[in-house]
Formats: sequence, structure tokens, C-alpha cells
Amino acid sequence: MIEQVKVLLNQFAPEIVESLLPPATPQQIEELRSVVGRLIPDDLVALYSQTAGNNPECFANFAYGLVFTDIESAINKFKDDPGSEPLQFADPGIKKNGFAPGSRFEIGNDSAHSSICVDLDPDSSGTYGQVVFVDLEMNVALLLAKSIREYIEKFEKQLSEGMYSLQEDALADGVQWLDPERSIDVNSWYNSPTWKYVGI
Repeated sequence: MIEQVKVLLNQFAPEIVESLLPPATPQQIEELRSVVGRLIPDDLVALYSQTAGNNPECFANFAYGLVFTDIESAINKFKDDPGSEPLQFADPGIKKNGFAPGSRFEIGNDSAHSSICVDLDPDSSGTYGQVVFVDLEMNVALLLAKSIREYIEKFEKQLSEGMYSLQEDALADGVQWLDPERSIDVNSWYNSPTWKYVGI
């Protein structure tokens, strides 16, 4: 699922590829299944079966410029998820009354108030396992992809089209950090033409 992503990243950000952990162990996958306690999207298992995420001891990020949450951290966050308040804005397919505890599984984070999650309790018009961006400070949820596979495919396409560069400040410190162009910078969705329809 991520082999071509690795090839593309290696062309200009090999340290980010090196930051990706080895595949999750069978024990980690079993813990994931046990903790979630419901049907897990096959592509979530497939993704972690190729890499357990960004090494939390490395300064590196992944799709849309957020860190790829390692499986151990993601499991712990799922266990402690308090849910969310009702959303000021939610894309179609995402429940506007917010996320109940245990209804989302984080696969990306900005180490602050935003995350990328697998939605395990979508609205009736949504898709189980869809990938959403959640800004808890603004109470906004945006649909990024209908599945993890589509999410990774979009990342691959963005890389192939040169939509990421390396952040200059980080390079000055000897670090490779992906800087998404404005149109896909979901962490700054309020400044992006892609999400100007949100209007809050």
C-alpha cells in the first residue's frame, strides 16, 4: 500500500522514509483488534502491517503534513478518547453531533489540537472507515478520503505531482519535514482554497 509512497519520498526526503517503523507485530495487530472491539477496516490492518507509523522518537511527518501516529500511541489514544463536543462544521457523511468515545481511531496528528482519524461511526450518508481531519479547537471535521486506501493513494498522487516541499526552517536545523502546498494544507484549512466553503 505504501511502497510507491516510499519510492517517491526517497527522492527528496529519505530521512522521512527512515523514520517509518517496521511493520506492526502480530501482537500489536491483535491488540488493535481487541481494543477497538468491532470490525476493523481491512486497510487499517494492511497499513500497519506495512509500517507501524512514524517513529515517535524521530522528528518526521507524513500525509497532509501531519505525523503518522504509531500504532502503540494510536491504541493508547483510542483507549483514552473522551469523544468530542458537537461540531460547528462537518462535511457530509460525518456526524455533526460530534464523535462519541471509541468512534474514531487516530492515524495522524499535529501534536496539538488536530488529528486525522478513521471514522468508525459515520453518518448515514458516510462510509465506515472513512478518513477525516478533526480540528478540535475549531470543532471542524473534514472528509479526506472514503477509505485508508484512498487516503494513501491521494498522498501518493500529491507526492507525484510535487505538492510537497521540505520546510526551510526545519532544513536549517538538519531536519526533513514535509510542507504541503496551500491547497492541501488541511492543518491550515481556513487559509486553503480547498476548504473555503467551510465559512466559519
